[in-house]
Amino acid sequence: MKSVKTAYKHYKEKYKDTDVSWEEYRDVNYLFNKKVADKLMNGLRVVLPHWMGVLQIRKSEVDPEKAPIDFNQTKIARLKDPKAPIVRHFNFHSDGYVARVSWIKRYSVTNVSNYVFYPARGNKGDSLLERLVLKMKEFGGHKKFIKK
Repeated sequence: MKSVKTAYKHYKEKYKDTDVSWEEYRDVNYLFNKKVADKLMNGLRVVLPHWMGVLQIRKSEVDPEKAPIDFNQTKIARLKDPKAPIVRHFNFHSDGYVARVSWIKRYSVTNVSNYVFYPARGNKGDSLLERLVLKMKEFGGHKKFIKK
């Protein structure tokens, strides 16, 4: 499902006799996502119910050859010298690590490989990905996460 709104529509179709309002459904989903994000940000693994796998934040080192291009700094450097090399992001603030939310499907039921996990965006300043970026920018912030 692409959004909580479509999940609510499916929920209402399946359980026609329920009196759960959209606001209640949305708030429960928001609180659940926030609790999961809190656990992940503390370096814990979250085991999903019904054999759906495990969520975890994993860190990995960036290969200098494959580091993302810093287009702004490259443009500035090439204004001064047209033959300047490409400038890349090396994540010095996080000791060269990048972090991602991983969905580990190894010990899950069959056919789960057909699914994809997208972290919910959430409210501005409160989403898991925004919090992960801020955590990685802290001094030693990456140390809680498992190395890939």
